[in-house]
Amino acid sequence: MKINKTRNKIIAETNGKKKELTAEEIEYLRHFELELINMNSCCCTSTDYYTLEYNDEVLEIKDSGCKWYGYGRLHNLLFNEEN
Repeated sequence: MKINKTRNKIIAETNGKKKELTAEEIEYLRHFELELINMNSCCCTSTDYYTLEYNDEVLEIKDSGCKWYGYGRLHNLLFNEEN
């Protein structure tokens, strides 16, 4: 998923779909980022990888916990569909 800010709009884009985010959705996105950055998980047989990029800064995070699945919830909320 790609998130872009242009003037006063924040646009989410995934799989060829674009959507301007509401204030409530922006707050959920911020909550997602905070959970992701503070994640401390281990001990699962599979791992999800996340990359957050802002200008020249890149943060790579891996989730090995098998409990969070934050991206799926974020995607479903923003695009109103099952991931």
